[in-house]
Amino acid sequence: MRDSRSTDSVKAFTESVDLESRIAKLGALAYIDGNGQIDALTDGLLTLRYLFGLEGGTLIAGVVAPDATRTTAVDIETHLRPSCLLCKILPCY
Repeated sequence: MRDSRSTDSVKAFTESVDLESRIAKLGALAYIDGNGQIDALTDGLLTLRYLFGLEGGTLIAGVVAPDATRTTAVDIETHLRPSCLLCKILPCY
């Protein structure tokens, strides 16, 4: 990951506290499928797929949690899309 506040062109986050701080800044946005839990195998994969440009059924195939409140690709894309909030918090490179 890069830290846009750094004076260096690239700063690696090597301490877990740095990564935890960045994740905490995401707040409710991090609950991609809306179940109130941040999970790498659901929310993380949905985020990665979205950032790689996947949409529709390909975006959600096999990764939406059983207790999710956002269960369709439209719901999830709408949640992630507002001016690409993820890109404002964790810049896409």
